[in-house]
Amino acid sequence: MKLNSELAIRRWPIILLLFLFTLACTEDSDEPSLPNSSGNSAFDELDPFEQDVINYFNEVALGFEFGNATKVTRKWTQPIKLKIDGIISEELDEELNDIIEEINELTSDSFRIEFAPNLFDFNVRIFFGSGSDYGDLNPGANDFINNNLGLFFVNWDANQNLVSGDMYVDTERAGLAAQLHLLREELTQLLGLANDSKLYPESIFQQSWTLADEYAPIDRELIRLLYHPRIVSNLSRNEVTDILVEILSED
Repeated sequence: MKLNSELAIRRWPIILLLFLFTLACTEDSDEPSLPNSSGNSAFDELDPFEQDVINYFNEVALGFEFGNATKVTRKWTQPIKLKIDGIISEELDEELNDIIEEINELTSDSFRIEFAPNLFDFNVRIFFGSGSDYGDLNPGANDFINNNLGLFFVNWDANQNLVSGDMYVDTERAGLAAQLHLLREELTQLLGLANDSKLYPESIFQQSWTLADEYAPIDRELIRLLYHPRIVSNLSRNEVTDILVEILSED
């Protein structure tokens, strides 16, 4: 189960996505379902999986689950340059490189994830370690750390383009399987796929707690489409649906 909240900073919104560390949670008894995007006549001509992809994209990629952020697309228009803080294990290091490779293979615009060339030229930091040590680096997270195993922050500019971020994976309270899952989900959501969903238990965006450590086919489609050259930031649901229909119709 995840706890989400919105914080304010000096110039632009900052969204904090958090994993709630708990032994039990209350499940909604209603079966989850996706809204239909069939207002676009060409949408109905797509095959069922392509329709599911568009509806899932609109659920996961538009806005944030909590807070007042506008429900539009947000993405990076520059490469993510990662800085690693704390102590990263061999397993996490291998997984991080695998995730970066998978994401970079799915993108077709100018976006890539790479490691910062030096200690100062970075726009995303990933911290591996204890909550108390992360709180020293990011005091604004202290109110959340005690009850959370992982979190991320993202900042965006006036054009809704993502410009910086911060990530944390607790390597003391979380076991290795949970660490690997947290790393993959937090980094993927930091791309602009920031909502959770009750659909698709195998999806990395599943709202209920899982230990998924690989992308479901539909996850890969969401990453591919968000970082397609024709998708830009600040698109509404109707605008992005029309473009997604065109892309998938031409594939």
